[in-house]
Amino acid sequence: GIVYHDLMKQEKIGSIYEIDNLQELIKKIEKQFIVSPPPFFVDGKYSFEPYFKAFLNSYQPLEDTSLLTTNKCNNNCIHCIHFMELAGSAIKDVPVDSLYRQIRESHQSKKSHVIFSGGEPTIVAELPKLVQYTCKLGMNPVILSNGRLFSYPKNIKPFISSDPLFIIPLHSHIRERHDSISRVGGSFNQTRKAIKNLVSNNLRVMGKTVLIKPNHGDLAGIVRLYQKLGVNVI
Repeated sequence: GIVYHDLMKQEKIGSIYEIDNLQELIKKIEKQFIVSPPPFFVDGKYSFEPYFKAFLNSYQPLEDTSLLTTNKCNNNCIHCIHFMELAGSAIKDVPVDSLYRQIRESHQSKKSHVIFSGGEPTIVAELPKLVQYTCKLGMNPVILSNGRLFSYPKNIKPFISSDPLFIIPLHSHIRERHDSISRVGGSFNQTRKAIKNLVSNNLRVMGKTVLIKPNHGDLAGIVRLYQKLGVNVI
């Protein structure tokens, strides 16, 4: 991650936008009443501690294993680190027996969470069974996904009994900008619909966004959209 960041700063990869005054950004968000946060001021200085405490009350700290399932993806995001790292790799889908072995090893290592990532993990046909196996061993499954396949309700049903935590990013609240970042037309509409479908099935969804130069001005709109879709943790 540090190497990737440095290359971006040297303008050898993509571009990066630095926020010079985080406190001003926080004030701007608070002023627009996008969220109702605990006080940011603690002992005369800004602190994220109230947010951390609220977050940890809802989600236990992740003693996790990050499980790379594939480097295939139905998006082509301009900022994707995995895409940059794996573009030249001969591996496409990780062998299923290897995934089950890694889940067992996570259990033996007393990990509490298994994070299924990629690429896009939902295009791996075995994913529902892998998630169920994770639950069977007493661990909590987390799926890091662009969510697009969940715009089709039939794809949600295999996950309902397992109740994984879905982490689904929005790149913007503006359709054209989200699609320009994912580099797939229609991806915004599918991701938005997917989040609505998951929430309507009482499944847990956490929001996520990566601030880069094209979308750095969209943070407020992204937060509003997540709230409108029923997502309360970003």
